[in-house]
Amino acid sequence: MIPNIKDLVKNPFLLTLALKALPRMVASNSDLPSIRVTRVGLYDMFVEQWLETNRLRLQSNTLSKEELMAFNSLMDYGFIGCGIDYLLRLSAAIFQEQGGYPVVEYIHRHDKDSWKAVFFGTDPEAKLLREASPLMRTGNQYRFVHRSMLEYFFSRVIYNPAKVDEQDSDSSIETTSPASISSDTNGPLYQRNLLKEPSIIQFLCDRVRFDPHFEQYLRAIIDQSKTDSSATIAATNAITILVRVGALFNGADLRGIKIPGADLSYGQFDSVQFQGADLTRANLSGSWLRQADLSHAQMEGVRFGELPYLKVGYTIAACAYSPDGRMLGVALRDEGLGIGIYDTSTWERIHLITVSDNVRSVVFSPDSRRIVSGDEMGMVRFADGTIRFWDSETGERGVVLRPLLGKIYSLACSPDGRWIASGHEDGNVRLWNMVSGSPGLVLQGHAKTVTGIAFSPDGQLIATTSNDRRVMLWDASTGDIISTFDGHWHHTSDIAFSPDGLTIASGSDDGTVLLWEVNTSRSRVAIQDQIGDSCLVAYSPDGLSVLSIGLVPVLSKHRPGVIRQGNAKTGSRGSVSFEFPDPERINCVAFSADGNQVATGCGNGSVRLWDRRTGAVGPVLNGHSGAVKIVAYSTCGRWIASSDDDGIVRLWDFHGTVQQCILVGASGGYDNEINDMKFSPTGHELAVCSGDEKVRLFDPQTRELLMCKLMRWPIWSLDYSPNSQQLALGTRNSVALWDRRSNEPSLELFPDASSEGPISRSVTVAYSPCGQFLASSTEDHIVHLWHRHSIQGNIESWSCVVTLRVFSEPVVSLSWNPVVPTEFITASMDGSVRVWRVSSDDGVVVVKMLWGTNLRRLCCEGVVLKGATGLSPIYRKLLAQRSAFDRGLSLDDDGSDDGPEEDGGFEDGFYDGFEVGSKDYDEIDYWLEDDNGSDDESEDEE
Repeated sequence: MIPNIKDLVKNPFLLTLALKALPRMVASNSDLPSIRVTRVGLYDMFVEQWLETNRLRLQSNTLSKEELMAFNSLMDYGFIGCGIDYLLRLSAAIFQEQGGYPVVEYIHRHDKDSWKAVFFGTDPEAKLLREASPLMRTGNQYRFVHRSMLEYFFSRVIYNPAKVDEQDSDSSIETTSPASISSDTNGPLYQRNLLKEPSIIQFLCDRVRFDPHFEQYLRAIIDQSKTDSSATIAATNAITILVRVGALFNGADLRGIKIPGADLSYGQFDSVQFQGADLTRANLSGSWLRQADLSHAQMEGVRFGELPYLKVGYTIAACAYSPDGRMLGVALRDEGLGIGIYDTSTWERIHLITVSDNVRSVVFSPDSRRIVSGDEMGMVRFADGTIRFWDSETGERGVVLRPLLGKIYSLACSPDGRWIASGHEDGNVRLWNMVSGSPGLVLQGHAKTVTGIAFSPDGQLIATTSNDRRVMLWDASTGDIISTFDGHWHHTSDIAFSPDGLTIASGSDDGTVLLWEVNTSRSRVAIQDQIGDSCLVAYSPDGLSVLSIGLVPVLSKHRPGVIRQGNAKTGSRGSVSFEFPDPERINCVAFSADGNQVATGCGNGSVRLWDRRTGAVGPVLNGHSGAVKIVAYSTCGRWIASSDDDGIVRLWDFHGTVQQCILVGASGGYDNEINDMKFSPTGHELAVCSGDEKVRLFDPQTRELLMCKLMRWPIWSLDYSPNSQQLALGTRNSVALWDRRSNEPSLELFPDASSEGPISRSVTVAYSPCGQFLASSTEDHIVHLWHRHSIQGNIESWSCVVTLRVFSEPVVSLSWNPVVPTEFITASMDGSVRVWRVSSDDGVVVVKMLWGTNLRRLCCEGVVLKGATGLSPIYRKLLAQRSAFDRGLSLDDDGSDDGPEEDGGFEDGFYDGFEVGSKDYDEIDYWLEDDNGSDDESEDEE
């Protein structure tokens, strides 16, 4: 199967192109998975094939003397090349003279002296090229056979991939020259804002993917804008194209660039220098801006794609805007509360309507003067999975719809009354015609139950919430996903559009209402060429590649399903090695030390081995009676250790015939479950930790138990130091370091010792190859980096030098680069994969992200905004909630907030968007303060 072909042929015109162009494309290549088919590639081949076919047709036709002379002249210069040049000039003229309006009306008597005559006049060469081109004529009107064809050729005015040369009339078409990139400052890249031409940008994105010179050229234009204001439009176009294609700007020097109006949504700008940049009207929705320096940047009209959240502090069942847009009603599910009413101009709570019963839904009357609450109107659950219509006047039952998509959890009607949307348990949304009852589109994208649906006021958009915690925006006419919003930490329960359709409010069990800006022109960064979401990551032995196990949806869960290999420096995806045939059976996976073999632990108690390069199935290891939960390879590749949910640990020896033995027998009970297993770097020792506070050390050669040490706490994860002399043990609230020469751990590291509240248990611990760093992750979504300072005698000195609070789910896999000892990679349950580099800046250890995939949400941690101008108060509050600036650093010179207050609302429950404190909410916090900086509500209301 050819990768990406399914996505391409969803468009009817692209399907037509594919049917014509693909046979020629695959004729010279029998390895279909290696063929890279892109949208622009189909157009390239289609155009050349179209011109070649019509050249042969003209050659066989009876031509007049003038036409024959013109045809021979075109053949001398290369007919196809002349045809492409004709179409390039025509598309440029249409955009220059008609602003891109695709229909050209030509009447010879009136237009013979105009620009149109060059293309549609009586000149014999122009006539022949016109007849051979993908144009159609209706009376006196000419146009390309499809609007996208005009946009394709206009993109080639900016970037022309190659010139076509022909040796004779029967020769095959070959591209013989390098790409031609227009650097004319009077050209369209410099003179025309392409942000309103998404199709042209998409064509140019495809060019960037296959031509590194084009990417370098666009980056040079961005740099040019620092000192040359004439490059402002071109720089805005260039960075928009690069961000859209997924190009990385992490650590870049972008000081003073001028990119007003640029679309930087979902771009990666970790530690970027934006000082003095012109970012007016830029779209920064979902951008990764961690530790970016925006000092003195111009930020008038900047958009971040979301607004500050409402810190309600209680479980939210539903939310609704009043029809006049002045109020937002929030149904609080907790008993004895009721409904909070907020003023949308100030976002202060103006009323709290107390209701004795649990509120499940809320809606305003059409005149906005009344509000109605109840169980029936919001969260709609029908046990039998049907939708019933009733006559509101007679009470008689009408149409009964019986979807096959499972139980119904939410309903919404379109504003025009034509459609009803139903949200289902399997994550799908079905549209139904309310007149005929016939089914319409099925919107597929959510991984879990759809809990809320809302139509935009004009009926063109649909917003949905789900138990997968995502908010999704859809095109109601096509069913296509427009945007995905990630920000909630628990199930989302309901969704509402503002009356003007420009804002979405979503409520969640995490106690927040998030407000999102609707921007239908925004496109997500292309991630089809990146390695995607993963549950396990590892470096290849040479450090040049990243190996990952990707997740695939299986029923209502995600399971390990596909193995990928990517570039360790950029994250660009290589060929997919293979997909597991039965992902629903896989519980855990592990790579061999050389990365060429994969072991999967299965629910039926077997361990299966796979060749990563070919996908061939190796030995199947049977012996466990319970589901296999952990598998581990020895560095020498001779042994595999596996454990199941009964607490049994088996050792498999591949020296000669496969042999197995039981190292740890069944002991039963949750506390005795095996939590982690690791072989030492030399392979001469196996460490096993369990919830019963025991760490067992085995000799795999002799299979003897070397030591069983009872610790003071349950051990959840462990790792050997590079010299095998030390074990790092992840406990419930610390990392303990155990020198193997002593009887017990000699040092205990406590992350965030200064923070209040309980600290979550460790998920992973991993030493760097140099042994100077130790990375640990915890269940509260935080990664800590520890540094060994000195060794004095038998005493080690370690300190936590960096804390990464940028994950929305726990980091489940962490691996250091074996060749570059200061780089490590993380995979999180939030679907992200990120590579980090550790460095020293004036003696201070810093960590910068090199690249990441599936980042999905706005990250502003550590952003510097000193002297930045034009940033609106509402966005200042948003950035404050995201820890966008250090305490004591003023956002502006107007005496605005200096950051989260020491005793403010960020500590109990949420800090920087992560839930780290008590879940026993006993107060309602407000994210918007009045002018004097005090909360609007008094402390007596706690």
